[in-house]
Amino acid sequence: MSIGTILVGVLVLSILVALGAFVAGDRARRRAHGLSGPRPAASIGEATRLAQQRRGHALVLFLGDDPASAEAARALAEEPAILRLLGQPLLPHAVVRAGGEERQVAAVLLQKYAQEELPDGPACVLLDGEGKKVAASTAPGPLATWLEPWLAEAGVRRAP
Repeated sequence: MSIGTILVGVLVLSILVALGAFVAGDRARRRAHGLSGPRPAASIGEATRLAQQRRGHALVLFLGDDPASAEAARALAEEPAILRLLGQPLLPHAVVRAGGEERQVAAVLLQKYAQEELPDGPACVLLDGEGKKVAASTAPGPLATWLEPWLAEAGVRRAP
């Protein structure tokens, strides 16, 4: 075995270890922040692009610093019914933080996509693949109690 082969092997092994450490660290960080469920899209635009490619809908969740938003964030990470819904390829989702300094930006985004004012609690907007509003909700109560019926009423197809 030549020294070049050994060096290439060490380089490949180092890259694999670094990648594994990154993935493990990312999972730990997401669990610590209550985000262990299906990974949301990075932006509303990405969620709508995925929805268009998959011929589905994009779900956008606006979560603030209030207790109801904290409960909704917990449900996104732990509730089996919510995890099942968000795990569907036809329903990519994005989460917009609407607390503190982020509130003003979230208010502009909700106004743009849903033509609605940002409430003090969580809000949901369902968009088609072109970013047009299909439905919007600020329904009170835990997500697990109303999200699935609301999506069905809005015509969201379930994955086969």
